[in-house]
Amino acid sequence: MGSWFALVRKEFLLTRLIFFAALGFIFLVWVFSYVIDSLNTIDDAFTWEVNAHRFAGPAMLSLMTAGVILHILYMPVYLIISMQKEANTLQWWLHSPQPMWKLLTAKLTSGLFCMICSLCINAGIVLFVMFRSLRGEIASLDLLPLAVRGGLFVVGMSVYFSLYILLFVAIYLTLRGQIGKWSWLVVIGLFILLNVASERIAGSGWFQALTHWGGFAIFKDFSFGFPEAFFGTIVFHAIWGVVLFWVSTVLIERRAEV
Repeated sequence: MGSWFALVRKEFLLTRLIFFAALGFIFLVWVFSYVIDSLNTIDDAFTWEVNAHRFAGPAMLSLMTAGVILHILYMPVYLIISMQKEANTLQWWLHSPQPMWKLLTAKLTSGLFCMICSLCINAGIVLFVMFRSLRGEIASLDLLPLAVRGGLFVVGMSVYFSLYILLFVAIYLTLRGQIGKWSWLVVIGLFILLNVASERIAGSGWFQALTHWGGFAIFKDFSFGFPEAFFGTIVFHAIWGVVLFWVSTVLIERRAEV
């Protein structure tokens, strides 16, 4: 276990620039939105209304909330940059005493740690603005459970998308030695094909029968119009995520051996 934590630490050191750059961008947007709200140059800009509670002209609230949502892309971007840094040194992985799945889980864990830290800072700013705006109404809106559910949703989606990115990177690395620069076209084609197939499968009756059980409301106390979620769908995508990771591990391991 100690050797695996050493791998996580190494991954963080290799990609720490991503982490600090993301934090710097968060604080830059925070300052920018503060200036906009201070100048008050746009009347009722980005006005939100939640269950009859209005947030008039909150540029900070809107922009920082957008930042929270954009954290869904954090893990995919992190993984692309991390894998690109090591794309030409895969043969070195063969000299590691650790199996390939440990090397990749260390990479994913490092990205997850960075994303959670960044997300907590970004979400903390959003909660601060909402607490200040709502004042005495905060108990009735129950923002903290909303923040936890929203945070879990963002983290889950980001990790899930990053597994797809890992698969596409693995396919690209596998094809790169065979067809060279045309590998990107194949990967793009596979991406389009997979999206079309996913839409058709998701709309099929057998898929809905398989996954639409254990329904629950993600944000039941808020009128955001989110659809009902299902535990069956979560279980299915969790299993599918494991399959994506396993296939990616096999492809990258074989590419490293070449």
